[in-house]
Amino acid sequence: MSDHSPFYAPSHQATARQPRPGAVLWSLEEGHHTYRCELRDHGELAGVEIQIYRDGEFLFGQRWPSGELALKQAEEIKLRYVRAGGAVVG
Repeated sequence: MSDHSPFYAPSHQATARQPRPGAVLWSLEEGHHTYRCELRDHGELAGVEIQIYRDGEFLFGQRWPSGELALKQAEEIKLRYVRAGGAVVG
């Protein structure tokens, strides 16, 4: 491959990917931990994702084909935390 190939750029410095925050659906406290649920819409082909964070660190995510299904799952997860003693703070 020649040095002039459009795919060869040894001095190229990629810019760091900047995370885009999702829409916060809820936050709650359980014990010494704070949990947050965010909704992220990835477009029609990729679906809608809910992401759960514990103390600001990503815990898990799950994608759904529609926002309606994602919101339903987010509410079910919140109810599980509340049943376990969590208190909604936002």
